[in-house]
Amino acid sequence: MKFKEGDRVHVLRFLREEVDFYATMKIANDRIGILTNCTDAKFTGRLIALPTYVAFGEDRRDYYVLAEDEEDTEEPVIQRINDMYNEVPKEKEQKQKVELNK
Repeated sequence: MKFKEGDRVHVLRFLREEVDFYATMKIANDRIGILTNCTDAKFTGRLIALPTYVAFGEDRRDYYVLAEDEEDTEEPVIQRINDMYNEVPKEKEQKQKVELNK
């Protein structure tokens, strides 16, 4: 897995604890990254292991995946409101009737 500066990652493990948040990766050096723009603000600015470091892995200290690599398994549901367009002319007709009755 190759990560670069500015990648959006889904952090699943941080300091050996299971977590679930998204962050933008900033590269500090060849082994350490810095978390920025985190969905959980308490992790912003924290250091995290890059895949080139021994502390990175599913059963290690830190683990994350590219946010783009995750699949959206659910099909989008399209909802339509057919009556939405029919209500406007009805309101207009009602206003015209009220004005005619004055």
